[in-house]
Amino acid sequence: MVDDVIAGTATMIVGNDGNYTEIWDGAWHNEVDPYATIHRIAIGDGLRDNT
Repeated sequence: MVDDVIAGTATMIVGNDGNYTEIWDGAWHNEVDPYATIHRIAIGDGLRDNT
């Protein structure tokens, strides 16, 4: 929040993420430990540095 306006958003998935159930041309280095993934990060236009 910036000046009571939503500044940005993101989605974090803790645990198995269905997007990574099947991996082509590779493999997980560790299939035992839990993990988290971050998707869909967005920042409001008025807050981006456009330089």
